[in-house]
Amino acid sequence: MKKLTILLLFISTTCFSQKKFTTYVGLGMGGVLENKNQIPNCTSKTSIRVTGFISQYYKVNDKISIGLQALTSGDLIGTGKCSQYNATTNTRTVSSNSTTANSILLRGRYFLSHGTIIKTYFDMGVGTTSYSYGSITAEQGRISKTSLAFSTEIGLEIADKLNIAYVGIFGGKTPSFTGFDSFSNENKVLQSIRSQQMYLTVGYRLFQF
Repeated sequence: MKKLTILLLFISTTCFSQKKFTTYVGLGMGGVLENKNQIPNCTSKTSIRVTGFISQYYKVNDKISIGLQALTSGDLIGTGKCSQYNATTNTRTVSSNSTTANSILLRGRYFLSHGTIIKTYFDMGVGTTSYSYGSITAEQGRISKTSLAFSTEIGLEIADKLNIAYVGIFGGKTPSFTGFDSFSNENKVLQSIRSQQMYLTVGYRLFQF
């Protein structure tokens, strides 16, 4: 993710002669739609999720732009994942809900209107989303799962500088794991679930060349 962010900034700063490249950075808040965990008497505490992104677009014409976008997201407030321990099997099953995610998307944007101040647009993207869980065991550490994803976005561009949009990222799955943790001397189980992200975002035009 860091390498992609650096690449996007490098492209934007080396294309002085293009006049058609635009770099946006932004933040958003929202949540996820997921399968509830199947752990009895285990309800994970929830938090509003936040996302940060950087996008590089190339203007094809007045109506169409194509680009590359990198996003990262997670809970605004770190909440401990609930779990259930089965003493008979010495197994702890951990909730999979609301894990962190990173997405890389190829995007295409179509402007529906061309007002002098406010322009409406529709944007679609396709790429990958990777969900990750940190330190599942002392031996395994961080685990992740990457899935094909697509995204929809509808928004407003204001004064050619500010974007306000509603963004959905669909198709992700969280990682699964079964193994022994020497730190706790327990077996650990993490089940994979489907996860769809939705955010209200605000983006700012950082560069234009």
